[in-house]
Amino acid sequence: MEKRRDPFAGVKLTEAVPAYTQAQGRDQRLFGAPPPPAPQPTVPPESAATPDTPPNFGTKEPRKLVSKEPTNQPSKFPRNQGTVAPRRREASATTSRWHIKQRPNHRMTFDFTDEELDALDDLKREARRRYELKTTKQDLVRHAIHELLRDYEERGEESWILAKLRDE
Repeated sequence: MEKRRDPFAGVKLTEAVPAYTQAQGRDQRLFGAPPPPAPQPTVPPESAATPDTPPNFGTKEPRKLVSKEPTNQPSKFPRNQGTVAPRRREASATTSRWHIKQRPNHRMTFDFTDEELDALDDLKREARRRYELKTTKQDLVRHAIHELLRDYEERGEESWILAKLRDE
């Protein structure tokens, strides 16, 4: 078996690149020494701070230093000054703060008894079978919470939940 001759034997990488690519700066210079750093322009000290330019011009310092001292400006919103009774909003049939279509953004877990979960599952199943309404147990619970909060906003101390809590 005859030994093949290597076509690149004895050729240096810098000699393999044509001269016109070296003149245009297209060679990769993988194995050569890195080029010398470019000279940094110097700014004369008398031109560094003129009345037209800030003293920190050309540096990485911020132009305006923000004071960490508190400002004594009044707030745009009034503070709650300890109201005695919670404010109740006027209930409107068309406007509600809560809507089931609003996407929930918090996950919570709640404890239920077996009987409570079975009753919730029965309600969900009956809504689908009898009334052809598709829903989830989560939506049923959210609807119940919305109604509980609406009742409290409308009736305040006479609300159903406060009466139940007092009876416990």
